Amino acid sequence: MSIGDDLAVMQPRIAEALEIGEGQTVEFEILGTGESIFAPVTINDSICSDVLLHDFFALGIAESVTISFGGNVDEIVTKSGNKFSTEKQEMWAGLRLVQKKGTICLYFNGSKRSNIEGSAGHGFCIISEDGKELVRGYGYGGVNCDDHEMEYSGLIDGLHWAGRLDAIKLIIRGDSELTLNELKGVSQVRSPKLRTLHAEVKKLLKKIKKDAVVEFEQLSRDENVYTDRLANLGIDTKQNLTACNW
Repeated sequence: MSIGDDLAVMQPRIAEALEIGEGQTVEFEILGTGESIFAPVTINDSICSDVLLHDFFALGIAESVTISFGGNVDEIVTKSGNKFSTEKQEMWAGLRLVQKKGTICLYFNGSKRSNIEGSAGHGFCIISEDGKELVRGYGYGGVNCDDHEMEYSGLIDGLHWAGRLDAIKLIIRGDSELTLNELKGVSQVRSPKLRTLHAEVKKLLKKIKKDAVVEFEQLSRDENVYTDRLANLGIDTKQNLTACNW
């Protein structure tokens, strides 16, 4: 089956939780625009998101789409003139809720090379309570970031994905005592750049805490070596990558 032929694709676990069957027509609301569309759903576990709306023109949503040089969709203008970005999309399917259950662990890290270029990168992974890797990712921070900033970047990426999993408990694990103390309010965040990143983390945590308990755990560097390797992959490849396995 080709995903390109299907306008609305959904992960099996989401379809099951919402009691949506193959081919069933579902209403999708575009939050912030007051608009909604109806589309038949194809159930497929090969997509790297919970729900994929594949073609905004064929769905009758878009009047125009602005795409950046890197191929990312920056802005979509609907036929009624409303504007939104793909990062702000969420799915609405009546009042039925996905059941929250289980514990997930989010590991995060940041790395800064001490060579002349001084490149930086971040990494994260999310593990289920039975030890299964659900998501892993890494990113490149360029040469103007330090490892502290990269730790926050790795955590932010990880929290975006953790918030999409149906857990009732999230354990955040890192090897930076300073970063964890800042998150727990024990230490103050002094750098203006870090304060911006810290505020983003707190915003994501506030949303997650509506449905889940959040805890922090300090690790040794040896216990967090996997995410260190991921952060260095970000530096070596100069790319941002996320792999899902659920």
